[in-house]
Amino acid sequence: MIAAIEEHRSRTEPTKRIVEIALDCNAGRDSALGWPMSLTGEVADLTRVVSCWQPDDKALGAWSEAVVPRTDVRLLAHDIVRLASTSDDPADLRCPGGPRKLYFQQLIGQTAWGDFLVVPGECRRFYAAMPSDAPAPIWHPSPRAQRILDALRR
Repeated sequence: MIAAIEEHRSRTEPTKRIVEIALDCNAGRDSALGWPMSLTGEVADLTRVVSCWQPDDKALGAWSEAVVPRTDVRLLAHDIVRLASTSDDPADLRCPGGPRKLYFQQLIGQTAWGDFLVVPGECRRFYAAMPSDAPAPIWHPSPRAQRILDALRR
């Protein structure tokens, strides 16, 4: 079934009108399954994104969220596709201030096809993976992308 969807998409364009789903940072918080993710969506096709973040605190509360401007969505999606790699060190958080300043940030988005994607991360390390058994590609944002992500946490 997934192969048929991927084959169909390879020869068609996304519809101009998708049903926009709510991009709510707290929707999956109390669910054992978390946010539902598409098995066919690709980061390169993201058109809408919400940035969710919270500090590493013993009593984690609700996620703070900010809508990512569409021009920044394109830049972030391109940055993920270009820089995500399975050869990056998964232990490298690149957290300013070290582990004591750890924070969580994730991008929840929808693609031009209507797929729902989540790009989870902590500090300056994100997992750009689709649901599969393969190792998750690690994305360490470029300086320009990191400035956008930092601004979304303010």
